[in-house]
Amino acid sequence: MKRMVLILIAVLLALAVGAALAEEPAGAVAEEYAEVPAEPVDVLAEVPAIGPAQEPANSSVAESANSAAEDPAAEVISGDAACPHLHTKTVNYFDAPDYRPMDDEVHLVVGSAVVEVSCLDCGAILSVSSETNVEEVNPHLFRNGYCVFCGREAAVAPQPEPAAPADEPAPAPREMEVYLSSGENPNHFFASFTDQDLKSAGDMLVLRPEGMDAALAMQTERLREEMERSGGALEAIVSKPGERDISTTLRLYDASGMEFTPAGVGISLRIYTENRPAPLTVSFTNSSGATSTEEARWADGGYWVVTWLGDGLYQYQ
Repeated sequence: MKRMVLILIAVLLALAVGAALAEEPAGAVAEEYAEVPAEPVDVLAEVPAIGPAQEPANSSVAESANSAAEDPAAEVISGDAACPHLHTKTVNYFDAPDYRPMDDEVHLVVGSAVVEVSCLDCGAILSVSSETNVEEVNPHLFRNGYCVFCGREAAVAPQPEPAAPADEPAPAPREMEVYLSSGENPNHFFASFTDQDLKSAGDMLVLRPEGMDAALAMQTERLREEMERSGGALEAIVSKPGERDISTTLRLYDASGMEFTPAGVGISLRIYTENRPAPLTVSFTNSSGATSTEEARWADGGYWVVTWLGDGLYQYQ
């Protein structure tokens, strides 16, 4: 009986507490939260833009320039803060500058510009500032003979002088070789030539007696000059007194028949050998008995050559 009384008292207390709570004003909770003002909501801001976002050109430069405009000395560090920034570069972003030609290679750019200094090592943008009267030297960019920026006309490069033509080897003289036939004496040869004969002989007239290993070579131009003065003819007498001897006599005759000895200019003696032996020595004895010795020189034609010293006997060893 006593236990039931205790349970009844507990139930009555619970009901009393519930009734007390129910009597609290309903707006108490609302008043508690009404103290925090509600923020206005921009409904349009919640709507995403249609299409890709459009970033203004040079936005990084423009934003840096705006911050620098407020504080020109401001630094914008976006790289490694521990980098000492020992190597930097400066880029000038000009706005409608003037271009002034300096020389044939470069022109000067002058005007207002956004000047950006960055670190070459870490890539940090160290400073961005708006400046006036910025100067920069740039090379020309030529199109159709003129610089597209400053209008400078391209310099005409000096044309190299044409290379001098290589010296052409002198043409070999035109020679006419005449084989002389002997008469009654097999070692005695005679020939006579007019001016017309020499003219048709080319540059060189070579008199080579049959059976002899020597010949007389005469430049026809020299002989013709002498013959023009005399108006006569040329006679040549060649004989062979010995195995390695040759005797020569040259005569020019004028119109009256008077004879005289050619000056000897352009006249030589040729000695033909099957092989090129040791240097060949030629001894000359004139009609008065005076003697002289001359070393023959080897010619590309395959023979030895000595200067004709006049009428007389030539002996070669």
